Parts: sequence; structure tokens; C-alpha cells
Amino acid sequence: MGNVRLGKEVDIALFKEQLAVLNFSTLQIWVDLGFIGLADLLKNTPNAKENVQIGVKRKKKQPLTDAQKIINFEIARVRVKVEHSIGGLKRYYILRNENRLNNPDKNPILDLALECCAGLWNFRRAFKNNTVRI
Repeated sequence: MGNVRLGKEVDIALFKEQLAVLNFSTLQIWVDLGFIGLADLLKNTPNAKENVQIGVKRKKKQPLTDAQKIINFEIARVRVKVEHSIGGLKRYYILRNENRLNNPDKNPILDLALECCAGLWNFRRAFKNNTVRI
């Protein structure tokens, strides 16, 4: 996990900065349309094109075909769980708003807060699904 950043920063720029050094040859990567061009970034990685799962963007004045719509739907079915988890983390005030802790290089408390909030969110989900035994 990289450092916590403000939502204004572009996804692909953060990927280039923090995660491009990882080995993605054996991982399936499910990303949204903010990562168009990711497969090109990973072109030196074996199986990069096959491992990157990204939707199909509609071209100007050309609607998506039925097959492209099905591909987008299947990718969205997987990604919606992640998006809901991110939304669940945003329930916590410390992660949702800018604060004085927003420089993780000088103050790692915000990263620790993210880890605590993720733990609370996972506990809430497990408790809601009746998988926690107390």
C-alpha cells in the first residue's frame, strides 16, 4: 500500500510513482478507465496485456458493441466490491477530510489511521454477514 494521497491526484500518475516497480507478471489487475495505458506501462512485464483487466471506453460518435458492454459489465461486477470498500472507508472523518496529518513523509499517523479504519470496516462487514464469532 502506498502513502495516503489527496483525491485530486491522478490514478495513473500515482501508479507510475509508487507501484510500477512491483512485479505484475503473476497478478490479475482490475482497474477503472482512469488507468487507460496501464498495459503499455507494463509492456516489459511478461503477460501484462493478459493480466490487466480494464473496461472498454466508448469512442466519440461510436457506441459500444454488445460484446464490449458485456466485458464492461463483468469487470464492473468484480470491481464494485472494491469501490464499496473504498466508500466504506470514507465514512471515517479522519480519512474523508483534509487535516494536519496529511504529510505521511513527516507524520505516518495518517497511514496508521487508514489501517485502523480498514480494520474497523472489515470487522463491520464480517459482523454484518454474521461471520464473526464473539
